[in-house]
Amino acid sequence: MSLSTIKKLTPANYSIWKFQLIPHFLENGINMEDEDISKEKNAIALRMIRSSVSEEVIPFIENVEDARDTWNILRANYDVVDEESKFSKIIELFSQRKDMNDSLTRYVSKKKQIFTQINTIKREDN
Repeated sequence: MSLSTIKKLTPANYSIWKFQLIPHFLENGINMEDEDISKEKNAIALRMIRSSVSEEVIPFIENVEDARDTWNILRANYDVVDEESKFSKIIELFSQRKDMNDSLTRYVSKKKQIFTQINTIKREDN
């Protein structure tokens, strides 16, 4: 798996970026939750992170030399729920109506899909 296939981190795609980057860490024996990461693994993880962020994200991490600190800064800045979008999904869930042409299975599937989207949204840490 190549890092070049990862979409660069922007303020809008943290979950996707994280989902794509974690397997690269694991391939290199890196767990960002570990307290102590060797200097070698720190350098590898830092390179992976730095090479997979967009230009607008760089100012948040450009002076950070620890991969775990960098990871936590990015999580703190971008792993935040937009409460308005969560609310709009809830409204969508409750306003969804069964069309005459839809089967009951298709209608329930649409509801489940919206419900899953709501439940996968993480809560803001205040």
